[in-house]
Amino acid sequence: MVSIINDVSNDVAFMASILKPYLLATINGEDTTESEAAAQKALSEKVTERLNASDVPTITADSVFQLEVNKDTGLWDLYEVPSELYDINASPSTTDELYKEAAAQALNSLYQEGSINQATYDQYMADLTGTTPTETTVAASNGSSTLADDILNTGWYDYSSDAFVTEYDSTVVDTIEFDILFTSSWPDLVLYYDYYNENGTVLIKSATATVETDGYSFYMPLDTGDGTLIPADTYWIDVYLEDGTPIAQESITVY
Repeated sequence: MVSIINDVSNDVAFMASILKPYLLATINGEDTTESEAAAQKALSEKVTERLNASDVPTITADSVFQLEVNKDTGLWDLYEVPSELYDINASPSTTDELYKEAAAQALNSLYQEGSINQATYDQYMADLTGTTPTETTVAASNGSSTLADDILNTGWYDYSSDAFVTEYDSTVVDTIEFDILFTSSWPDLVLYYDYYNENGTVLIKSATATVETDGYSFYMPLDTGDGTLIPADTYWIDVYLEDGTPIAQESITVY
């Protein structure tokens, strides 16, 4: 029993899956009672599933039980029960390192699906690892301390309508594009970006963008590569520097 509970509680992927709702509720400042109960239920069901498996480990103990009638209650009392049958510590032995690994996986999953942004992810990962989030310092003309602070505008451009949009029509659009306009000129800047689909969970494109001729704008398009229309979905873009410093994260719906 103990080994099964420990096996389940030391399954990083499983623990990350049950930690995820709890972490999201915590981050959003919501009551965690329901997510805690759901996590405990999932853990119990997983243990039960393992107990019902054909390869479940067993313990054999040879002993002679003693039965005596309790004169006060008229019931049988059982004595000399083998300790193997009752001395069971059912508390999981999840180490701090394993818990942190599971929590890190849960945070990454929340970030990839768009439930939390880069800043929140960085902050909670820093709390988890005991480090301090770092930001790239730049010398921008508007006095900004970070490159992200120097952003003037961001938006999704639609070539079919020649306009910025808040969503795309999958029946007409063959390209979606995320644009960033900086306050300052960045002639040597290279931005790295990743596109995700399936509600922001599956990486489908990684590329780089350099500044346009105006010296301030960066265009980051996504197309199918064969001229076909963009499928309906929720897409997520993560823009960052070569060292991983986050610049912008946005999602867009193609309906």
